[in-house]
Amino acid sequence: MTLHALQLAVGDDTMLRIVREWTSFYAGEATTTEDFIALSEEESGQQLDELFRIWLYTPGKPAVLG
Repeated sequence: MTLHALQLAVGDDTMLRIVREWTSFYAGEATTTEDFIALSEEESGQQLDELFRIWLYTPGKPAVLG
């Protein structure tokens, strides 16, 4: 659900860039959630703390997507 919320926030093209960059740059390496968030913000040009706070760090399922 978090990845879907991210895709809705950044758009399909940007989400594809994030996934491609993630899989090519970090292939075979151990990474962190913070690494993924930083890459998502870099690729999207958006500050995504609130999205990840709601969709990743808050217990339970948010009431509304996006």
